[in-house]
Formats: sequence, C-alpha cells, structure tokens
Amino acid sequence: MKNYYLEEVVDEIYYKEGKENRELKMDILSIKIENELKIIENLCGNCKRKNTLYEAIKNIKSLLKQYYIVFNGTQDALFLVEMLKDGNFKYVRNNNAYLQEFGLKGEEIINKTPKDVFGEELGKRFCNYYKNCIEGKRVVVFEDDLFLNGKKRVFLTKLLPIVDEDDGVFIVGSREDITKRKEMEIELDRMANYDELTNIPNMRLFFKSFRNTINESKKMDKKFAVLFIDLDWFKEINDNYGHDVGDEVLVCAVKRIYKCLRKGDILGRIGGDEFAAILKDISDREEIEKIVKDIQNSLRKRIKIGDVTCNIDSSIGITIFPEDGEKIEVLMRNSDKAMYKVKNREKGGYRFFNNMIREYNFKNKDGHVHTKYCPHGSDDNIEDYIEEAIKYKLDEISFTEHLPLPENFIDPSPLKDSAMKLEEMESYLKEGHELQEKYKDKIKVNIGVEVDYIEGYEIETELLLNKYGKYLNDGILSIHMIKGNKRYYCIDFSEKEFKKIIDDLGSLEEVYNKYYDTLIMALKSDLGPYKPKRIGHLNLVRRFNKEFPYNYEKHISKIEEILDLIKEKGYELDFNIAGLRKKECNEFYIEGKVLEMAIEKGIPMVLGSDSHSAKYIKCIKEFL
Repeated sequence: MKNYYLEEVVDEIYYKEGKENRELKMDILSIKIENELKIIENLCGNCKRKNTLYEAIKNIKSLLKQYYIVFNGTQDALFLVEMLKDGNFKYVRNNNAYLQEFGLKGEEIINKTPKDVFGEELGKRFCNYYKNCIEGKRVVVFEDDLFLNGKKRVFLTKLLPIVDEDDGVFIVGSREDITKRKEMEIELDRMANYDELTNIPNMRLFFKSFRNTINESKKMDKKFAVLFIDLDWFKEINDNYGHDVGDEVLVCAVKRIYKCLRKGDILGRIGGDEFAAILKDISDREEIEKIVKDIQNSLRKRIKIGDVTCNIDSSIGITIFPEDGEKIEVLMRNSDKAMYKVKNREKGGYRFFNNMIREYNFKNKDGHVHTKYCPHGSDDNIEDYIEEAIKYKLDEISFTEHLPLPENFIDPSPLKDSAMKLEEMESYLKEGHELQEKYKDKIKVNIGVEVDYIEGYEIETELLLNKYGKYLNDGILSIHMIKGNKRYYCIDFSEKEFKKIIDDLGSLEEVYNKYYDTLIMALKSDLGPYKPKRIGHLNLVRRFNKEFPYNYEKHISKIEEILDLIKEKGYELDFNIAGLRKKECNEFYIEGKVLEMAIEKGIPMVLGSDSHSAKYIKCIKEFL
C-alpha cells in the first residue's frame, strides 16, 4: 500500500475500513490538507463512510495541531523514549527545544540509543536513569550537570513511565535548564553563609560547621581546638589610611591564615577584625602551638597596599574540646576570654584558656630535683606521688597548683574573681596541710599555689602564693623565663636557649625592655587577695654576663620606676645575693646597682641565695 506523505513524516495515523480491512495510513503531523475530501475520495472511492472518515480526519488534524503547539511551543525539552526488548532504549520523539538544547537534528536522534547520540559515558548515565524509572514504576526527578558547547549547564529532568502490554514500554521525559536558577541559589547561599569581603564562612555557616565538628568529635572520641583570633593594630590602619586599605588588609590576613591551616580545618569571620578557626583532630598542645605560631609569624610580615605599608599582629585565645567545654557558647566564650587576656596586656601573643598546671617536684638527698607537670583536673592522685617518693626514699616532694590570673588582672578595680576562688584555694591548702601532717614522719611535703600571668614570647610574670602552706599574703612576685609548659629561673637556661630568646625579641635590650615592662604592669595592677609580700628577681641574666654584655644604665629609669612602685605598694625586695658573686660576674653589675638604689630609697629587703648564704657573707659585707 502507498504511504501518502503530505509533509514531513512525523506522526502516522492508521485507519481500518470495516470488513474490507482496508488500511489507511497517513502522516499528518504539521500537515496542510487543503483538499481533504479529494484525498479521501482518491483513497476510499465511493466508500459509504466517506463523510465519517472526513470528519474523523478533520478532528484528528485539529488535535494534532494542538499537540504540535504544546509539544514544540514549550521551552522545556520534551522527549519520548521506548524501551526495547533487549533492555536498551531508543528515542522515539524529541521536540524542537530538545533538539536546540543539544544542538541536534531530528535524524541524528530519532530511533537511536542514548549511547549512539551522546557517547558511551553520558549515554550510559541516561540509560541508568531510564532503567530506574521503569523498574521503579514511578516518576523520577533528578538534577544533573552537563557540559554543552564548553559550558556547564544544570538540568532538572522528570521521567514518567508508561507501560502498556500491547504498545510496549515508554518514558515521557522533560528536561528544564535551571542553570540560572542554580546560579542564583548559589549566590543567595553565598550571601547567606559567606562573608562578602573575605569570602570565608560567616558566623552562620561557621557555627553550623562548629556543631558538626562537635558531633563528629564526640562520635570519634577526638579532640579539636578553637582559636579566637583578633587582629592587633587594625583599628589604627582604618583610622590612618581609610576603610579601603583596611579591607585589603583583612583580605590579605585571611589568605595568610588559610595557608597556615591544615586540610579540613575551618576558618570563619566573627565580625570586624575578629576571626575564629577550628583545628580538627588535634593530638597535643605542641601541634596547636605550631599552627598558632605559623599564623602569627605570617601575619607579622609587612602588607603592601599600593603606596601604603601596613603592619599587623594578632592576639589569639585557645580552647580545647572537651576539656574547656563541650558546647559552642562555652568554647567560644572561653577562647574569647583567653584572647582578651593577651589583648589587654601587650597584644601579639596567644594563650590557652586552661593554662592551669599541677607541678610535682621530687627531691633526693643529693638535692637533685625531678619535676613532673600534669594538666589541672587530671585524674592524678597527689598521694600516689607522695607514696612513690617515699618508695624511692626521697627526702622531699612539692606539689603546686598553677592558676591563670583572671581577665581583669590589670584592671584598676579590686580583683574579685579568679580561675580558683579564694575559698577553693584555702580548701586546697587545707588538703595540703593534712597531707603534711599525715606524712610528716616519712617525707617533707611542700604545698603551694602559683598564679601565672603569661606574656607574649617567652616571658612569664608569676605570683607565688602560700609557699609551704603559709598565709595568702606571703608570696613573691617575680619574673621568670619559660619554655613550653615548664618554668625556669633565668639561670636555668643554657646559653643556646637564651640566644634563641634574644633572637625572638630582636636584641638583649628588647628582652630587658619586655622583662621590665611586664614587671611594671604587674606592679601597677591591683592584685586584691593575691597581693604578694615580696618582689624578686629584678635581674634576668646572671650566668652569661660575659657572653651577653648588658648596659643597665639604659634601663635605670625603668628600674627606678619599679623600685618606687615596690615602695609605694609596701612590698619587700627579695634580693638574691648569688647575683653578686665575683666568681661569676667579675664585677658588681645590675643587682649591685639595684641593691644600692633600694638602700637609698629605704626599701625593706630580704637577702637570700640559691645556695649556702654563709659562703657569700663576705662578698655582701664587702659591698655594703
């Protein structure tokens, strides 16, 4: 039988004529039938149902026009897929939008498989979607990214399965280009979750990540650290050079911080020049300190903005999960407090919130001391250490509770709060006295509380209280050098270690500048119940006078200010005559001058020595 192609072959209509089983096949999608009746007469002759057929074709033509308008009039890419007996698929129909979307012609896709049209990888992907739709017998909706003409496009695809036992298995699909919508969603998400200037997570996203980190760490039994980072001298940059330069400095600072973080760590902007970072899966303080020092060293490098050169630093407070808190607000508050303890003193440093350490000193008959440091609040039992010292026939053991000073240490108002309340201190000391009594026939037990005031770099101001269980006001305020978690008197450092300290600060003069400024700051503070009785260690270097020649005359004004404050506050001067040993010093240098100035000012003094005082009586008599 002939096929009558009135225009392009797109749709085929079949009509069976009565008992004669005469088959009429017409291709009538997007056709123009001007002489329908004539065509019907040519096809059907004098068929009695000619008029009925004419009306039927007329109705079909009208419906097909409507179908054509809908099918090709929409902007969505529409397609019809048939499932073949071998489980493969072929495209049966695709509208104009689909062809335009993929840059195809009708003959390039009709009756061809997805792999034939789109290649092995993409074709296999489409076939998997179609297979899931048929097997699930449900509508499937999905988004996928496609690269068309070198550009990434995002499409929303809907697949509707049509299963007919007589006509076969088909899928009606629609594909909508949602690239612009997704770009807008991404932009809105960025605006909602990222800082506009620095493009790092804002508070909203940072705290969301914070919650996830807490949950992950609890589940995996891991620790993480929170850094509260405040940029020093940033306000001065804004005031002097304007906000445009300030913004550039912030962007540069963020880039530098990011380079110091590890993969998986999180950085967010809390506001202004304040940032917070989460260091995931940390093992110890040394690991944290390395990252913190890298950040601070990086930020200290000069920043060039056009013709302007800017210098910034950072004050960083650190908390550790779960020791310092298990909730976001607690960890953030504590790291903020630790940061302000640095910020309010001299800036450019860092501090752990829980800087409390318990110190155990084991002393044998030869005077050798072995020191052990344990985190405050650990499960260590003091009596276990006492029993251990007795077991090894030691003569003496000391245990000291180290506490950080409260954040308002330099506030002129009286000190009211501390990491350990006054009542708790007295309770702790009472426990120590009980241990002294319990073990007095077996070993000498010394107890004490030390309140640490950490400065930047490696200088520590220390307020010693209740040494050997004496009253609260019987303490010594002194300056020590520190390394790691251990404290050392200045004479305990090796020459190499002291050179490292000088290198860090730039010069020996700067070491003393920082040393004296720290002491002046402590003396000016109202220490409340922690007010010491004596002030000690005004000199920093004894052992290396020849290697590190020191001109104290440059600092006479500061030394005099310190002595005036000692007198004003009613303190005694704890003077160590070991500093006058001619054997080591070859001359009366700084301590001799201090002693002379103190005598002139009428400051009460307590003379002592690191060794046997009688050995140096002659020396001190000669000087006096």
